[in-house]
Amino acid sequence: MNRPTVRTLWLVLVVAISGAAPAAAEVFCTADGRDPRIQMPVTTALPWGAVGYINNGCTATLISQSYILTAGHCVTNTVDASWQQGLDFFPNFHPSVTRPSFRIDRAVVGARADVQQLDWAIAHLETPVTGFPVMPLADPPAPAPFTVALGGFARD
Repeated sequence: MNRPTVRTLWLVLVVAISGAAPAAAEVFCTADGRDPRIQMPVTTALPWGAVGYINNGCTATLISQSYILTAGHCVTNTVDASWQQGLDFFPNFHPSVTRPSFRIDRAVVGARADVQQLDWAIAHLETPVTGFPVMPLADPPAPAPFTVALGGFARD
């Protein structure tokens, strides 16, 4: 049996034993067994300089000096729809580098955070972020150097 198949079977076994839904499981390996993920670089340049971390484990993107874009479930509790408290945004977070934090004071969320297509939020920061770039929002999508298919921290 090749390595990716063994990893996949191991993951299915762990999911089955833990009782977690298999649809929530994600395997990060390519056919040759290598992990395709890369660590986000410490930078103040686009695109990664605009990507940051919320202290509850979520990822957010700086879309202006005062606003971030994230998932709705990152600012609300999906069980009771209450607001999560004490949230801070860290631009271009990396555990080995001290970064400033910016308090999230309010947010607008999609109609239903439990529906994937509506699981979005735009959150306001108490203090504007300086020294980090803003990810341009574009329609159609931004040119290739600014296109990120998947990027995020552990919770997302």
